[in-house]
Amino acid sequence: MKKTGLAWLILITQLFTAMISPSIFASEYDITRVEKPHFDTPQPQQINIDAEKRLNLVKIDNLQDKPTPMYAIWGNIGTITGLMSEAYMFCVSAKEKIAFLNYNDMIKILDEELEKYKTEGGQTEFAEIISYEKKYVSNARVYTYNMAKAYFNENPLKVKTTLLKECSQKIDYEVEEYEDNTICKGKSKIIQQGKSGEKLVTEQISYINNEETSRNVINEEITIDPVAQIVAIGTGDDGEIVGTGEFSPPLRGKLTSAFGQRWGKFHGGVDIAAETGTPIYAADNGKVIFAQNCGSYGLLIKIDHANGYVTYYAHCSGFAADVGDYVTKGEKIAMVGNTGNSTGPHCHFEVRNNGKQLNPAEFIF
Repeated sequence: MKKTGLAWLILITQLFTAMISPSIFASEYDITRVEKPHFDTPQPQQINIDAEKRLNLVKIDNLQDKPTPMYAIWGNIGTITGLMSEAYMFCVSAKEKIAFLNYNDMIKILDEELEKYKTEGGQTEFAEIISYEKKYVSNARVYTYNMAKAYFNENPLKVKTTLLKECSQKIDYEVEEYEDNTICKGKSKIIQQGKSGEKLVTEQISYINNEETSRNVINEEITIDPVAQIVAIGTGDDGEIVGTGEFSPPLRGKLTSAFGQRWGKFHGGVDIAAETGTPIYAADNGKVIFAQNCGSYGLLIKIDHANGYVTYYAHCSGFAADVGDYVTKGEKIAMVGNTGNSTGPHCHFEVRNNGKQLNPAEFIF
């Protein structure tokens, strides 16, 4: 804009007045409001205290160091000549970045920067100290809204997002062991099966511009207690794995066929019916001496109790012990099946003493 003679006259008068009476301007010129010709930058805009509090935006106020009259005069010279404007200088960690001519544009841009990283249930804030100062700046440093938007797209502000997240986690069970001389060395038996527990974990997770920077557990609550696994560790020699001579039922089920004559033939054991897969347990301590298919017996497992007794478990669907294994009374050795000469899933159980078949009912019922 071409300056009129009147404008230059006003400027010269201000310079002259400042030199002879600087105190006149000491209270008149302030960094937050400077009187200047009507064709200069817009009048100061209303400060949005709520917005600044929400954004944690710091206003740099230099009232303790009031600008000199000469500062204000040179600012007026800049605005009159079109080289400078009174603007809002935006700073990050005390470093000047860009200036906004319009205060509301600055607030809008900052709100939009936060909005990019907002997450449901999360808290969003700037990770660096952001501030502004109202001052005279070169017009080359003054940005419009669109220019500022482009600037921050290339130079994004660091935005911190904090989330609280709850998740269920497994608690591993502990294993408790004790020595048992009725079990052969190198062998073990699970007395009580362990069960994992669960806990509800609350984590605080922090992100900078959507990249995770930290994760901390702030609370744990056990929802299901774990159950310890109890294991018996064998310490006995082979000769110590001897049966007690007292037998327990090899499974739970229904007695469907007794010992003795049946269908014109001798039945050398008892049949106990149960669903396929039902566990079969050792009737007494002993050593597995046979575990394979055996004609009409189907899958058969035999245990020698080292006291003259041998027990048979026939028609199995599978084995849980191998030949040579030492087993204890009540230990799982096989599963009920329908193999061999069988009319339905059951376990054919025999007790033999020195080769002679005995009535198992006299031992287990």
